[in-house]
Amino acid sequence: MFSSKDIMFKSSVILLFILFFITIFSHNGIVDYYRLSKEKQLIMADIKKIEEKNSNFSFQINRLTNDKEYIEHVAKHEFGMAAHDEYVFKTILNRKIPVNNEIAKP
Repeated sequence: MFSSKDIMFKSSVILLFILFFITIFSHNGIVDYYRLSKEKQLIMADIKKIEEKNSNFSFQINRLTNDKEYIEHVAKHEFGMAAHDEYVFKTILNRKIPVNNEIAKP
């Protein structure tokens, strides 16, 4: 029926196919390798962004500890503070001016 050569050849082909399938689709196979390499690239890009932010924060910390003009700038523009000899005027936008006896609506 089947010769021993045929059986050996078919079993070798089946074994190679199984090994090929395992190599590609197993837990640590080629598919996982490509997926993990893409994930690594994304993580490395995130790390680079975070390192840039850290560098900016370090620069800001340095300026806040050493540069009095920068401290004054931050106090005025981010916190709305004023020096002792300055006045702050706040304006109200989009407010209706009452006409006759109407009540003003903020």
